[in-house]
Amino acid sequence: TGAIRMEHRLSSTQVLGAVRFWAKMEQDFDRFYGGFGGDEDHMSEFRCQNQPVQQAGLRLKVVLCLRGYRDFPGLYDLLQRQITLNAADTALVSTLSLTGVSRDEGLRFAQRFLEALSWQP
Repeated sequence: TGAIRMEHRLSSTQVLGAVRFWAKMEQDFDRFYGGFGGDEDHMSEFRCQNQPVQQAGLRLKVVLCLRGYRDFPGLYDLLQRQITLNAADTALVSTLSLTGVSRDEGLRFAQRFLEALSWQP
């Protein structure tokens, strides 16, 4: 049985300067792996791709990670994180976690999740 989890977090600052704010955002963004269970006997390592994306007027950093189930070939966990890069003092971090999905279906769902993102300040 698979699971779907979506989370959106808006962060902003009026105290920190842009450099400190973005250093903290980058640190938080890079160390999150969604609390997935499983161990190396049952799961492969996450393999991640990182790319800049333009979507609906937004500049984004998108990280997409997949790992396979060793006992169930063809099933994967997927983690996609995206962060807006448009403002010096505000960022929206969106996270999609899918467990127990096929690679193709997971990637299609992740693409729809990315395409649905919009910003209305």
